[in-house]
Order: sequence, then structure tokens, then C-alpha cells
Amino acid sequence: MKQMIESAFSFEMSKQQDDFSELFFYYVSGQDYLTNGKRLNDFLTTKNIVENQTRFMECLESVRIDDLSVFPKVKVSKEEVHKEKQNNVMIDMIKVPNKTRLSFFEGDSVSTEEIHLDRLNKEHVEAIFLTELCRQSCMVCVNNFLGENSDYYIIEEFKKFKNIVKRNEPVQIQVLPVVGNKRRGRGICVFVVFQGDVVCLTGFYQMIYTKRRNDV
Repeated sequence: MKQMIESAFSFEMSKQQDDFSELFFYYVSGQDYLTNGKRLNDFLTTKNIVENQTRFMECLESVRIDDLSVFPKVKVSKEEVHKEKQNNVMIDMIKVPNKTRLSFFEGDSVSTEEIHLDRLNKEHVEAIFLTELCRQSCMVCVNNFLGENSDYYIIEEFKKFKNIVKRNEPVQIQVLPVVGNKRRGRGICVFVVFQGDVVCLTGFYQMIYTKRRNDV
């Protein structure tokens, strides 16, 4: 499948076309209805989200983004990632100018004072740093998506390491929250870590969430 959104920024998917890929494309692009007029929320039940969490991850991996370096970066505050020191915030948010349910971050995989290893590899980044990058990115994304008066906690975590991440080169993190239209339920936050055009890491967090009534 090859589909694209035309605007100041665009993305395309290059996978075999099927019904799920089409649903994913419309969800990511911020739309609420499919071409047949069916509502996306009719599909986004807890059962469907949980059963398809691997498919969401695979589809997100297939998304290719135009050059994100042309868009402004916004500093993430220590409060947004539950830190006491700003020096331990490892990510900046990339602000894209169109409607999408995707969030984008750029990270420095070694810019933290709280992780100390006895020995650092000179060529590639250790998994513990990448895990913290993904955790911070997903935390900011989910908080923004659910709203300030919402609660959630993680009940499952999955990561798949695909390529090494080179030290001293920035990475980009694409994050997609998937929750239904109910005030309470289970959802997922899917993430992909890129360095250049190379997919380095994919994964998801499964969470239980509660949205307060004034955020619905």
C-alpha cells in the first residue's frame, strides 16, 4: 500500500494493502470516519486494540516521514517526564503543522545524568538509554492525548531491537497512542525509534486509563 497525506508535511505507508492498514492510515491521519462511512470508534474497542497491538506496531514501523529537521523543536519540561532535574530530560518534541494522532520527538540517547554504567560502548547505545528515551516520549504523548485530568498506568511492555543505535547521533521517535472513546479502558502507546532511515527499535506499552468527564 502506498498512501500519502499532502500538507506541509506528509507520510506514506508501504505495506501490502488490507483492511487493517487502511484503518490504521485513517486513524493516524486524524480522521474519524473510513471511506465507507463507518466510524473509527466502532472498531476501537478494548478487545480490538489489545488483540491488534502487534499490528499497530508493524504498521507504525512502515510509516515514512518527510524530513523532520525542518520543523521547530519544543523543549520538554522535567515535570512532563516526572524528573527533578531538567538535565535528565532526554527528548525534544517536534511540532508538525497538521492534524495527526502521531507525535514526534528527537532524542539524545546519552544526555542524562541519572543513568551511570560501569562501561559505555564506544560505538552503540546501550538498551537502558533507549528504554528511557521511549518511556519519556510515550509519557509526554499519552499525557497530551488523554488530557491533564486523566490517569493511566502501564500493565505490559514490549520492545524489539532491530538495529544498533550509533552513539553521539540523534534519534527520532514516532509515538502513537491508541485508545477508544470510553472514559475507562485499556489502550496502547506504540513507538518506533529511527536513526536516519534505519528502524532501530519498535515496541508498545499497554495501559489502563481513566479519562475524567470534563476531558471526554
